[in-house]
Amino acid sequence: MKFINGPTTIPALRTLMILGAFGLFSFLSFLGMLFFRSSKMLHSAVDVFEVFCILFFLENMIGHLTLHHFFDDTKKLILHTPPCCCCLRCLPLARSSSRNVERIRTCLHVVVVIWVVLESIRIIRTMECQYDVDSSAAALTNILMMIVFFCAMWGLIIIYRSGHDILHRYNYTIKIPRLQRDGLYRKSSSTRF
Repeated sequence: MKFINGPTTIPALRTLMILGAFGLFSFLSFLGMLFFRSSKMLHSAVDVFEVFCILFFLENMIGHLTLHHFFDDTKKLILHTPPCCCCLRCLPLARSSSRNVERIRTCLHVVVVIWVVLESIRIIRTMECQYDVDSSAAALTNILMMIVFFCAMWGLIIIYRSGHDILHRYNYTIKIPRLQRDGLYRKSSSTRF
């Protein structure tokens, strides 16, 4: 039991789930091609798992920064970062305290809850045969999901840019753009305007 509750087990499980996401996405997409009626439900399952992977990614980043005692009042969090606020240079720099990082973490948890609720509504409407991809309700749901995705990416990039010197050792410089690109590709391919 000591192995399961060890300090390195939880980050290792998070990393395993993130790495296993690609195989799971491929498998569920394959099942969606075989069983066409269930493709919307499988797509929703992939979306929910994707947002949990984003959450696990943030938790791993915060864990690496905590190991190096990063969160003190001397460093700053840069709030005017892409994809949401890159043009808003008027936003102030926030202190990199554990309280501010906890606020970002809480906001990302709220984003996960909103995402799961939106996907649940989509699944329920699909099961009730009321989900039409050309309806205004479906377009509104897709737009809300894009906004939620951008907010999740914004939180990740705020943490990443503030701790770039430390996170560069763990290859987050490569991982963040890939996560953004894959997420934007998945969202844009599933969204019809």
